[in-house]
This record gives sequence, C-alpha cells and structure tokens, in this order.
Amino acid sequence: MGWIGMLLSMQGISKSFGGVPALRTASLEIAAGEVMALVGQNGAGKSTLIKILTGVYQRDEGAIHFDGRDIDFASPSESQAVGIATIYQEINLAPQRSVAENIYLSREPRRYGFLDRRAMREGAKAVLKTFKLEIDVDLPVAHFNAATRQMVSIARAVTQNARLLIMDEPTSSLDEREVAVLFETIRTLKQNGVAVVFIGHRLDELYAICDRVTIMRDGQTVAVGAMRDTPKMELVRHMLGRELAAFEALSRDTDANAERPIRLALEGAGSGLRVRNVDLSIREGEISGLAGLLGSGRTETARIIFGLDRLERGTMRFDGKLRSYSEPAAAIADGIGLVSEDRKVDGIVPDMSIRENMTLAASKAQQGRDRRSRAPERDRGTLHQGARRQMRLTGPTDQGALRRQSAKGVAGALALHRAPGSHRRRADTRHRYRRKDRDPPSAEEAGR
Repeated sequence: MGWIGMLLSMQGISKSFGGVPALRTASLEIAAGEVMALVGQNGAGKSTLIKILTGVYQRDEGAIHFDGRDIDFASPSESQAVGIATIYQEINLAPQRSVAENIYLSREPRRYGFLDRRAMREGAKAVLKTFKLEIDVDLPVAHFNAATRQMVSIARAVTQNARLLIMDEPTSSLDEREVAVLFETIRTLKQNGVAVVFIGHRLDELYAICDRVTIMRDGQTVAVGAMRDTPKMELVRHMLGRELAAFEALSRDTDANAERPIRLALEGAGSGLRVRNVDLSIREGEISGLAGLLGSGRTETARIIFGLDRLERGTMRFDGKLRSYSEPAAAIADGIGLVSEDRKVDGIVPDMSIRENMTLAASKAQQGRDRRSRAPERDRGTLHQGARRQMRLTGPTDQGALRRQSAKGVAGALALHRAPGSHRRRADTRHRYRRKDRDPPSAEEAGR
C-alpha cells in the first residue's frame, strides 16, 4: 500500500532479455507536482524502467499504480491516453515532416473533417514562443540542428496536457540559455500539478530543478532521498557502488598535467565564417572542455580536428607534427576519434548490431575485404569483450541489440577502439562522414 498518496508507484519491477536481467526488483515513486531525478550510470536500467512504465516493454514481475489504479500498458499509446508523456533521449521526430506537423502528430486539429493547418501553425508558434524559440514551423524538422529538434520534441510533450512528464536527458543538446528556459517551463508545470521524472547526468542541473532523487545501479534502485539532503559525493558513490578516495586523490594532483607533452595544438585556426582564430592546446592525459553558446563554433572546431572540414587558416599540430586532415580516415589513422553530436545519425549504423558496429574499423587486416563479411572469430571475440567492458553491457551484442542500448554508448566505445594502429579501414569509415559542401543526406538516411 506504499503507493497511497503517490501519482505513480512502481514496485518490485524485474525484466530480463534473453535470460540476462536488466532490472531486478527496481522501484520508483513520484507525487503530483514533484520533480524526481532518476540517475545512474549507462546500463543501470533507467531507460528500461521507463519503457516498462510507458508500455514499450512488458515487465516480468512487479506492480505499477498510476493515479490510484493498477496499470499494465500494452503500448505507448495506452500510456499517453491516461496522461503520461515521454521525451526520449534519442529524439523521436519525423524528419521530413514540418515542425508544426511533428508537434501535433496523431493529435492534428481538424476543421470540417480536414486538417486545420492554420490552427496547427499558430499553435506550434505559440508553444515554441514559451521556449523563446522563433523558427519557421512550416520547415521540415530535418532542416534544424539537434538542439532545435530537442526543443521541438519537448514542446510536443508539453502540448499533450500530461499529468506525468518523463524527460530522458532533455538538456543533452541545449545551451545554457535554452536550459534556463526549459527549467522555467518545468517549474510552471510543477505549479500546475504535473509530475516530472528528470533523467540526467549533469549534477548541477539536477540540484537546480529536482525535489528528490532515485538512484539506480545494475538494474536495482539503491537509494532514494531529498535532493537537497544528498551530497554530490554520496550521490556519485551510490551510482558507482564504491568509495571515491581514489578519485579524490587524482583530483588533488592538479599540477601533474603541466609536465606532460602537448598532444594537440591549434594556432589561429579557422574555417569558413564560424571558426576564426581558434587557439587550443591539450596535453597528454588531459581532459579539456570546449564551451560556448549554440553557434559559437564548438562543433565546427571539432569537425576541423577530425577532418570533416578543411583547415583553411592557421596551423594544427598533433604529436608535434603539422597536420591538416582532408578526410576523417586520415585523422583516425593518427589515433583521433569523434563521438558526434547526433550519435544516431552520424556515429553508428543503427541497422547493424553492436558487434558489427564495433568491427567496422576493427583492424588493418580487414582492409579490402567485402563490407558484408564478418570479422575473424578471434577479432570479433576481442571486440565483443571490449564493447562489454567499455559499455558495461550485460545483454547481447548481436543483431538488434542497438535497439536496447544507448547509441551514445556504442559511438563512444567505437571511438575508443579507433586508437593508433588499431585499424586503417578507410572504406568502411569514409562513407559515414560527409563534408558540409556535399549533398545533404537522403530522406532515408535522415530518418535513421
């Protein structure tokens, strides 16, 4: 009876895929007008728990109560009908449909039996205005960048008059101003009695907007508490499942990097109109942040380093040698990897399994082989284990696994495997990257 007084109560939820447990007696509770943070490492079970709630997956065990009733949704449409709206981490929009059509998809206003496009257009403009976003709502969603598509996805969920709004990494593509606007909207929803489940990894954002926190690890709920009463280090300790003394010792060694050689250096680098006079140096073993508002040139600078755009002005040195990459394959050969902004479109081949994605650029020995041929058993086994270690996978990595794992994790693991000497397979790499001045992706490619 622990669900009494709660808008949502999930207790004892278990789920396995192919005999491998993804959730083990997990729980989640949230009251009306509350913002609940749901945190955990990749693979902790957060997305699986949400997909069970919304009817994407069916639970093996456990009970779910929503608004005082036992529920067992067979499809996402059933959960939407009772007032549960979800913004998934992977932006789920129809790329070739207009912004207005995406916002009102499956809920199109009609007049005399026909679509009322004027009402759709005006309604879309009004809801986007609340997010301080003024764009042409008649243009296809594919015309806009990832941050704008994220805002459109959020706007669509807000217009559904939901009682429970689930946000899976909603700020991943937003700049500081857009995050502030989103938080203002969340506070308004909270005042109107809407419950919000906020899934995220940026701790400062969680402490700024959330009332309570639910922490998951290895498919289980390990801690629940008030956000303001949970110190950051304790939160991270619950997520990792181990003490942080080793990490704290490393963080105190602030002067160690000063003695290390410079790995990458840009001096006066420029390309086109957005990237001008960029100076950047990164030392061996150093983590360097590249910050700025949307349109400031961060992504474009990364594209120059990776060979997606040409270095037109200035110089770039890698390991002390002058470099100006004309294609990504040359950067990869030097040991440079890129986890792209839109991992699903640019970072992976979604119709292939995790193992097949990881072996796209596995080794020099595979050069010249047919693209459809599989890697030798030894290479596949090595990459299979590497993928599991880097992504903390517990489930299968064969065909179809990408539908259950984060594209971000796969793209990141793939980038880590692109180490010096690990491969030189240009043919399978070159076709996944496009230069700005080439033709835009087809409708089928954009849909992926």
